[in-house]
Amino acid sequence: MVITRLTFMISGMMIRLRFWPHFQLGGRVRFFPGVRFLQIGDAALLKVRFAGANTIGQGTMFQGSGTIHFGARSLCGPNCIFGANTVIDIGTDVLIAGAVNIRDSNHRFDDPARPIVAQGISSTPIRIGDGAWLAQNVSVLEGVTIGPHAVIGAGAVVTRDILAGAIAAGVPARIIKMRPGFEIPRSS
Repeated sequence: MVITRLTFMISGMMIRLRFWPHFQLGGRVRFFPGVRFLQIGDAALLKVRFAGANTIGQGTMFQGSGTIHFGARSLCGPNCIFGANTVIDIGTDVLIAGAVNIRDSNHRFDDPARPIVAQGISSTPIRIGDGAWLAQNVSVLEGVTIGPHAVIGAGAVVTRDILAGAIAAGVPARIIKMRPGFEIPRSS
């Protein structure tokens, strides 16, 4: 496993950051203590890009072999987990509260004759639109698109796409209403 190390100053503290060649920082990215970037195996190439003016909360973990992109001014609270084997694309000005779990992969379990651990995983990109807000303890599962300016209520499990400007909550997350200025599109 190849990991490059860099020590630098953040907010007056000396921080050691372990990163690999596919790690990109825009301007003014703030990491709180305990942020981890995990790369398992020599072939894993997790790519993490921060556009700038981002804040990543204490204890947050990035893992996988895909790409994670944070748009400008997007914030992440403490103890979040981002697992990317394809792509997790987070727009600009996105607010992610603490203990949010975003994973673009899931274990396969379609063959009842084989153990789940032997069936591999499926992976589909996740997209979170500009200005969205994911409240405390939200889970976002593979293949989901959360539209711009959507609000996801605390503890929700997002298993399907959420419209722009929607307020969604529950397990699984369902749209409970629309934010002012947004409407549910009418079917033709």
